[in-house]
Amino acid sequence: MSPPFGALFFLAAGAWVGALLHAALGATLLERRLGRAQAWRASSATFPLVDLLGAWAGAIAAVAVVLGRSGFSLPFAAILTMLALMFALSLYDRAVLVPYLDAADKRLEHGADREKWESDWKFLSRLATLLRLATLAMGAAVVALGTRI
Repeated sequence: MSPPFGALFFLAAGAWVGALLHAALGATLLERRLGRAQAWRASSATFPLVDLLGAWAGAIAAVAVVLGRSGFSLPFAAILTMLALMFALSLYDRAVLVPYLDAADKRLEHGADREKWESDWKFLSRLATLLRLATLAMGAAVVALGTRI
């Protein structure tokens, strides 16, 4: 990858991976320290911002890869594919999981059918965590593959 685009790619991809890692660790530590309800109130404001940062950083990284490439190779295709998947997972998290988790949290506060909403909360929380970890793993792979272009 040509020098200015390589630096831009690593800056953008690194920012996204760093934000994901920070949010994942922060949410885990908050939940252990404050409990589910208070940790969710803090995380529900943070996760959409991380997803927004990821969308912009992913777009910048994809443009840098396309403009800075020196040919079409397997790492090039893998990077673009993973960036697209990361983008899709971030949009799904922002548009679907965060609102559903917020709704489950509000229903838990009101106490109606608590077992059902606690079960829904746990499922959605595990799904969101798994998708964020998958995005983080793909981000690490994107940064590693970036050295091969």
